[in-house]
Amino acid sequence: MSMVPVAVPMQEDRHEILERVLLNGVGNKNTERAYRRALEKFLAWYDAGGYREISRQVLEQYRAESKAAGASSSSTNLKLASLRRVFRRAADAGLVDRE
Repeated sequence: MSMVPVAVPMQEDRHEILERVLLNGVGNKNTERAYRRALEKFLAWYDAGGYREISRQVLEQYRAESKAAGASSSSTNLKLASLRRVFRRAADAGLVDRE
């Protein structure tokens, strides 16, 4: 799945929509907590950066800044895995383009 820039819903709705998409079907509470935390951290970073779309370049910037801030590779990879799950499920639900 390649990624094209995707407009993100309004901030008030976005968190709820993305969290629901991310956590749908997650049965393990620890996994749910880790996914929720990763999404919250990404959205805080995204909002602080003033981004309007999510693209591969935005995610690569997030990865680079996370590592530069001292996050371990495993921590960064867990965050990105959570975000991939969000985008994959959002595409399945027709909320974003699979391109």
